[in-house]
Amino acid sequence: TALYIAPALIGLVPMPAGAVVSASMVKDIARKTNLTPEEAAFLNYWFRHIIEYSWPIYQGIILTGIVFSISIVDTIKTLCPMTAINALIGLAIGYYIFKKKPLKKKFIVKKNSSLKQILEKFTYSTWPIFLIIALILVLKIDASIAFPTSLIMLIITGDFKAGDVTKILRKALDPKIVFLPIATMFYKAIVEYTNLAYQIFDLLLESRIPEYFILSILPFIVGFTTGISFAFVGITFPLLVPIIGQGSIDSGALILSYVSGMAGVLLSPMHLCLVLSIDYFGAKLPETYNLVLFAVLASMVSAFTIYLSL
Repeated sequence: TALYIAPALIGLVPMPAGAVVSASMVKDIARKTNLTPEEAAFLNYWFRHIIEYSWPIYQGIILTGIVFSISIVDTIKTLCPMTAINALIGLAIGYYIFKKKPLKKKFIVKKNSSLKQILEKFTYSTWPIFLIIALILVLKIDASIAFPTSLIMLIITGDFKAGDVTKILRKALDPKIVFLPIATMFYKAIVEYTNLAYQIFDLLLESRIPEYFILSILPFIVGFTTGISFAFVGITFPLLVPIIGQGSIDSGALILSYVSGMAGVLLSPMHLCLVLSIDYFGAKLPETYNLVLFAVLASMVSAFTIYLSL
């Protein structure tokens, strides 16, 4: 269980190469359960990213709402089934892996930390994240207010010095991070003003290319070539507005396009999490990649089934 939970919890916090952080937490468990390096790398990598399909502090989710003019709550409601489905895919593959493997040695349960202490530590470490979620999803407060509120409360309650706050603000206000949503909105405005999306859409329809192929291939290509989720959202989603819609959207089409983009990201050799996970566990790329590919295909089939049913 810890082998699945640890990467998923780390996934709550967007960070470059976050799978390496969770890898250090699950390596010992993987060794005791007699997992191969490839199996350990896959499970760590897969569960690290299941939350990225619906967690509101990921840039890809935020930008999706911006592009299609829907609230972040509606974005999450639309995409959250894929987090559950991908978790089930990972659990199914994990079950198949563990079914064939006897435990290398019995686990020794340490009584140093009670469940209450573990929960207290977890709550202390993650309350700012869950405060953001509560403000956005429960109280329906706009994300532009929820994020600063959580940050201010963390600074007030935390043991921060003036220098620490300055460093945090400097990182948070990195021009590259601040400029990204602005650039996406500007790009979206240009696409709308020039009717570029509709021109491309008409051209593709004239070529008799099916809608589902357009929804799949464009995000996948950008996701695969960049290895970054907000890249496929920012670049391809404005072009998909004629199909997916604005304000009132085709949920199935959005699910298919987002999952396709994430499929490209997860299979991308440019994705740091994949490269560094394989390196950390000393895994072989082909064997690890085969497991990832199988899981990604299962995810794509699920998304396509939802697309056809809605």
